[in-house]
Amino acid sequence: MVILVTLVAQGITLPFLIRMLNVKGDGKADCEEYIARVTANQAAVAYLEDLAKSDPEHREQLNLLQAQYRERLAQLESSEDAAGTSTSERDRPTSPFHEFALRALRVEHDTLIDLRNKHRINDETLRSVQRDVDLAETRLIERER
Repeated sequence: MVILVTLVAQGITLPFLIRMLNVKGDGKADCEEYIARVTANQAAVAYLEDLAKSDPEHREQLNLLQAQYRERLAQLESSEDAAGTSTSERDRPTSPFHEFALRALRVEHDTLIDLRNKHRINDETLRSVQRDVDLAETRLIERER
């Protein structure tokens, strides 16, 4: 009983205590994550550029991938610059590419609902496909931040 009370009491009061004391992180983890993401994306762009030079047959697909990685890099740099912006500014898409991609995902979602309503697919199929669409939308929104 003593163990349970001490664990529950500490678990409940710790978040309040942290807020009350205004304890902040040092930002080191965020900085490391930013560096890791930028470095990994830059390495991927360099790899794709080398691959495009040696494989001209697939240049179109490789250029598309390079554009996506460059877009990620631009988002990372803008998110680092916009650390002091308001939440509403950060929630807006950062580029026309992301706006179009979000709209396309919403069209997919609406189409799936319409197919289910017309009894062309069942609920299980709807949930399965809708899960993939929702995950893609979540990844896209997270990249914007």
